[in-house]
Amino acid sequence: MSTKKARGTRSRVRAGTSGDARAAVHAGGAPPRAGAGEASGAVEAVAAVAATGLALGFYVWMLGGPGPMENVELRPSGFDPFAGLPAALGMGIAAAALAILTLSSVAPLRARRSAIVLASAGLYLAAGSPAIGRAALVLAPLVMAAHLAWTEIGKPRALPGPILAVLHVGTFVSACGFFHDWARYAGAWAAFVANLGALRTLLI
Repeated sequence: MSTKKARGTRSRVRAGTSGDARAAVHAGGAPPRAGAGEASGAVEAVAAVAATGLALGFYVWMLGGPGPMENVELRPSGFDPFAGLPAALGMGIAAAALAILTLSSVAPLRARRSAIVLASAGLYLAAGSPAIGRAALVLAPLVMAAHLAWTEIGKPRALPGPILAVLHVGTFVSACGFFHDWARYAGAWAAFVANLGALRTLLI
């Protein structure tokens, strides 16, 4: 009797487990896979390092005082528009890896990792150095700190790491373009201000 009862119990357990798995699939999900959480965490960490590394590397590059191109159509012979950038990116990625490792290993900071990665995008404002000089290098980290303070108050929803990485790549390319194209933008800005002055004269 006891043997038959044990077999019946095992059968009901297996049936219940299979039924739960089928219910999960029918509900639009999938049975949990072993290691899925670890893989997702690794992807988030790698994306965070890549995104933050780009921002830090760009800021380090700006600290080195590179010269923007005066004419993007006629680049001077021997002029490298990205001189020093690879080394700066290497330092940025190394610093980002250390920072993300520290954030991931401390439980209270782990929840703030996404906010810190997003806030680091403020460092791209250093690209404004051709326009406002060294003040851009001070403004960039201040904007990053202000964004971190806002996230502490507002508690916005955290963005996935891959999305943050894509946003950083796009902003990095735009910042490089703005830095070297400032001569063109400056001319257009001067004309825009002059037109506003003429319009004000007509109206007043």
